Amino acid sequence: MNQPIVSVIMNCYNSATYLSEAIDSVYAQTFRDWEIIFYDNDSIDNSAEIAKSYDHKLKYFKSEKTISLGAARKAAIDFSEGKYIAFLDCDDLWLPEKLERQVAAIAQAHFSERRNGLCYTSAVRIDGAGNTLLPYAYRIKLAQGNIYKALIEDCFIACSATLMDKEVYRVTGDFDEKYHMVEELDLWLRIAKDYDVVLVDQALTKIRMHAHNQSNNNLITIEEYGCLLTEKLIKDSDVADLCKKKIDELRLRKMFVQMAVAKKGVARFLKNFCVVIGFCLLHPIISMRFFKKYFSFNMIYLFFKKF
Repeated sequence: MNQPIVSVIMNCYNSATYLSEAIDSVYAQTFRDWEIIFYDNDSIDNSAEIAKSYDHKLKYFKSEKTISLGAARKAAIDFSEGKYIAFLDCDDLWLPEKLERQVAAIAQAHFSERRNGLCYTSAVRIDGAGNTLLPYAYRIKLAQGNIYKALIEDCFIACSATLMDKEVYRVTGDFDEKYHMVEELDLWLRIAKDYDVVLVDQALTKIRMHAHNQSNNNLITIEEYGCLLTEKLIKDSDVADLCKKKIDELRLRKMFVQMAVAKKGVARFLKNFCVVIGFCLLHPIISMRFFKKYFSFNMIYLFFKKF
């Protein structure tokens, strides 16, 4: 039996709600040479029943116990046989041309003497009902080729939008579990430092936002780990100044998130508000750049979700 070109990695933990939609979007792909490596992280809902209802192209594996997402992804990749690895979270969706466009792009695009290591599509955010909200990288310019510095400034690559050369992944290294909420960005950065990245600038990936999103419910943690990740990169003299600016920006963003998710109460709100204003007065340039970039979808979503 021939090895598939693409291994679709689906890591699942109690993801039954949107699971059928996600898997169906893989089966609807115009590119047919794929396998799904479905790694069940010891779910207790009916995710296993749903996954096992599909044919042999979905290969089901179950962890003996719940492990971290990074460890689960590494385990799933070890079972894969494809030349390329594509990730699909169990609440996200692909449009039918997604894999076909990416497989062609990563093989054909040429920017420099460096090898192409990663391909991503642009993406849109959808709500629980599937209604389109806004682009995933709202107000952020997408880039391709040598995107290392651009990726330090902004994480504009959604995990479900990626297609990665498996050999490059093996050379670059696994997901680093100590970064927890930003282990994907850490991997993209390590790839982008040594390899070119290809963009398919068409919204072929839908990223679902809902109440149980891990990233939605851990926004403060994301900023904390973002600072940690950026402090790691600051040791590289070529990007040290850029990293310093990013650390300040992440700290300000964290302040806004804390203000948005804080328990209701005038005193608590005013305290957080004063901290933010103080930071803005001390760092006016950083603050202006922050408001232009971020004070749009993410923050407004949090405030309206709360009030």
